[in-house]
Order: sequence, then structure tokens, then C-alpha cells
Amino acid sequence: MSNSLYPLFLKLDNRKVLIVGGGLIALQKLKGFLETKAKITVIAPRIIDEIKACRGEFPNFRKIEFHEREYAYGDELGSFLVIAATDNPEINNMIATRCRDQMILANSVDQPDYCDFYVPSIVEEGAIKIAISTDGKAPSIARRLREEIAGMVHKRYVYAIEFIHSFRKRVQERISSDDEFPRRLKLINWFTERLFRKSQEPRLILVGAGPGDPEYLTLKALRLIQDADVVLYDNLVSEEILEFLFDLGLKKPELIYVGKKCSEKHNSQEQINELILKKLSANKTVVRLKGGDPFIFARGVEEMNLVREAGYECEIIPGLTSGLAVPVSLGIPLTLRQKSDSVMIASAHDLNEEKILSWYSFLYAGATLLVYMGVHKLQEIRDSILALESLDNGTVAEIEVLQQSLDSLASLPAILIQSGTSVDERVLYSNLESIPEEAVREEFKSPSLLILGKYIKV
Repeated sequence: MSNSLYPLFLKLDNRKVLIVGGGLIALQKLKGFLETKAKITVIAPRIIDEIKACRGEFPNFRKIEFHEREYAYGDELGSFLVIAATDNPEINNMIATRCRDQMILANSVDQPDYCDFYVPSIVEEGAIKIAISTDGKAPSIARRLREEIAGMVHKRYVYAIEFIHSFRKRVQERISSDDEFPRRLKLINWFTERLFRKSQEPRLILVGAGPGDPEYLTLKALRLIQDADVVLYDNLVSEEILEFLFDLGLKKPELIYVGKKCSEKHNSQEQINELILKKLSANKTVVRLKGGDPFIFARGVEEMNLVREAGYECEIIPGLTSGLAVPVSLGIPLTLRQKSDSVMIASAHDLNEEKILSWYSFLYAGATLLVYMGVHKLQEIRDSILALESLDNGTVAEIEVLQQSLDSLASLPAILIQSGTSVDERVLYSNLESIPEEAVREEFKSPSLLILGKYIKV
């Protein structure tokens, strides 16, 4: 059967739309225009209160015109399109016929032979709009299809549109000639396929969730998390990230918390390993979601080796580690041209004299030290570094150099950042001497990042 309908989407900004009818049928048709910026006129002897209420509920319609009277010949003049929605089919058909004579698009409700267009059922999610029509024959089928299709349109597509739109603009700017259209289209299609590519084999995906703000997730991390069957996440994955990820679509991966905190009972790494292998053996795609980056003070390498030795694929998605992302988000420089050209990332676990000496020699050279997991060891860190002044172990000259530029080791700039980039972010600006007591007074807790360095002042 041939189909002469040509589907399109109309821009109605500042165009006149006339609705003749003031009852429930007219209200149903009116709702389809509520998010446009059309100039709406409603004409009917009686207009129900629900239609009148649209003017107050929807800002675009505060200039809507109501005329409580009978339709008159010529009311359609100047309209872009007309909906005839009275309860009298003969009047509707008469209005549609007059509109055709004036070359005005018209729709006579439930009278396909008198319609220049049909009002489709709409699936709408952000920039996505899917229109469904049955040629006016079975609107109820269109509505049913709308409900089914709506369940397939994940919100992740909405976010993907913005990425693809940005990529498409860059491609068009760089490959602009008509002759290169096939190449341009190929690049855009390649990018789209990469965005939604999914492996069907069971595998582990180690994903860095970044420091806390959901917008620091990478596009690839977002795609793979949405395609996962199971997500194992730790305590450094913020609530904002979890809420953001699983508000994106109807598919909900199985969420399993496997965080490890000293203050609570938790899964051992061996138990986590067993759980990963159990899910993989059930043919699941498993995402191991870790705060920051999966290979920086995490046990991503162990989990990678575990699954590869078991014969499964493992993919690693880097994340922004908090030591690099959090200071920069606050405008704190980690290097400074011609003054500081090195950054050390260190953990406060297993403090010993050798580790402190290496930190000290690094700091004396004007470099920046980032200390993870150190909020509960600030006094030990401070006391150990300051104690070097009394040691006669070849570092005296180095101490004197640093003291000349800082007055004393105690005045070395120190910054403590709790829950960086998240809604709970807190920042303490201090110095090495004072920061332990100030952190206790301000009740700083884990996770917190300590930054030490001569040139970190902002």
C-alpha cells in the first residue's frame, strides 16, 4: 500500500495556530503545542477552565487569545495551521475545507479525508522527538506504540546527542566542502558507532569514576556503565555519581557495594575477587567502578590480572585521579613554570623514615607533594618532616635552602581538601605547622587530599 504522507517537524515560533473548539478534544490537541512558541487562538462558544488554565501554567502561552463565540468565516485568515476540534464533524469539515481554499494547513479531528496533516503521538526526551502516526486510522495504536518506544529511549541518548552535536560541528568546520560530504558522514557515523558499541562477551571493565563530580566522568565510562549487567562500586564513588548514572535510562544494572572502610565491616579483596569471577562465569558484563583512577591507590592491577588469568577480557577506562583534578578545579597550581616542575603522588600508609626523607627532598626542590589518605596522620606527617631539621644525615644544606625561602619548614603552604568536586567539598588553607590542629578543629574526615608545596598558594 502506498503512503503519501511526508513526516516532518515544524518550527512554530511566532506562527499563528487556530484551535476551533473549547472542550476536552480541543484541550488534548492544545497540549501538543504547549512547549512551542506559537501564537495560539482558541475560539468556541464555551471554553472549559482546563484550557484557560494553560495560560497561567505555561509561560509560552501567556499571550494566548480566547474568544468565547461561534466560529466565523475568516477567523482562519493569517493562520499557519488550524485544528477544527468541535463536537460537530460537519462544522469541522467545513472549517477544513475553507482552510484548504486559503492554502492553510488544517486538521479536522477524526476525519482523515479532511486532514492536511495528522497530529502524531509523540515520544519526547530532551532533543529526541519521535512522532508516531497510523494515517489517522487508529490513534489508540499510536498511543500504545508511544508507550512501548518510550521505554526504549534511555536518557543516555540525550547526553550522547550533545557529544555527537559537538563532534559534528567540529567535523563540519574542518571538512566543509560538498565534495567531502561522504568523508564527513563516515566520520560522524564512526563516532556514533563507537559511542554505542557493546561487547557481547563476559568481561570486566575497570572504570575510574573521577573525584566526585559526575561531569568529570569520561564519555566512554558513561557508555560502558550504562551497558553493564553488574556494577561493583566502592565507597569513594560519590552519591552524586550514582544518582546521575542511573537516572540516565530505564536499564538498571545490578548495583553491589563493595567499599572498604576501616570504621565498618567490609568485603575483603578476596571476597571481591570471588564475586567478580562469579558474575563473569554467569556471562555478565561487570563494571568495577572505582573512585578516581583504577590504577592509582586502587587494586585495579590485581583485579585485571585475576580475570585475565581466568581467561576473561578486561578493559581499563582511566579516570581523573583526585590529586590532579581537585587542585586544578580550585585553581591551585601543581607546577609553575621555571620554579616548580615536579609533582609527587604519595600515600600516607606505612609511613617510615625513608618515605619522609624522600618527601622532604622532593619538597625542598620546590616540587608539589600530594598525599592521599593522610587526614588521620597529619600530626605524624608534620612532626616527621619538621624533625628532619635536627638530623645530621646530609640533608642539612637542603634544609637551609628551604628555610631561606620559607623562613622555616613550618611555614610551608599546606592545603587540605575533603570530598573534592562533590557537593560536600571543603577546603582548608594553612601551613605545615598548623594544619593538624586546624583539621581536627574543623572536623575534616576522609576522603581528604593533603597538598604541600612552596608554590601552591592561590
